[in-house]
Amino acid sequence: MGDKEPVHHYATTDYWEQRYTERSDSGHCSIFEWYLRWEALKPHMKSLIETTDRVLHLGTGSSNLSEDMYYDGYEKAINIDISRTITKSMRNRSSNCKGMTWEVEDCRDMTFEDDYFDVVVDKGTLDALSCGGSDDVYDTCMEVYRVLRPGGLFILISSVPMNVYLGGRVGGHIEWGSIETEKVTADGGKSFYQLHRCLVPNPKITQKIYTELEIQMFDIKLSRKEQRIQKIRQLSRSVDLNQLD
Repeated sequence: MGDKEPVHHYATTDYWEQRYTERSDSGHCSIFEWYLRWEALKPHMKSLIETTDRVLHLGTGSSNLSEDMYYDGYEKAINIDISRTITKSMRNRSSNCKGMTWEVEDCRDMTFEDDYFDVVVDKGTLDALSCGGSDDVYDTCMEVYRVLRPGGLFILISSVPMNVYLGGRVGGHIEWGSIETEKVTADGGKSFYQLHRCLVPNPKITQKIYTELEIQMFDIKLSRKEQRIQKIRQLSRSVDLNQLD
């Protein structure tokens, strides 16, 4: 992001539409990655996402993340961005990725059904929206929580600690089943970003059952944070919900 650009513009549709229009060549935009590439994120994400999961990518821009993940087997992906120009460009560029779609959507007010996705991935979108104020962050987090199914996972790659987005007003309205955070380095260790993993609890699983799942998780002595989240997801899915009514 340019030093001379007013940061509050990063939360507006007009800014991104103008940016991609100016940087397009005959309707095609070159790849540009905010933060980290898939090869750096893969060791921290691959074990958490199943190839059968329905994945939503927020504010994709001209990032190659979803395409790289597609060729690693994650083909059931929907990509959204608020800019019509970049959405059309990315849809054309990834035309060989059958089953992966690109839609013009505002992540603050999405049209998807409740409990529709298994995983939502955001790489820098909340960071941009935060420049417009807390309402944009709140609306986006509430929408992410709404479209994730019980047991679903929100993976947030950001430049800030999780409490900035997931605490305060958002924390007062969303109760995640589990949150894990770790730092992922880039540029040979010269910079780092926060990778937050937020699990949506299953409302049919009582607190007692959920606590037992967590105890079982710790009993098998998993040390890596992504393994702990992975185990909670697996155990949650294995519970016979008919026996919990």
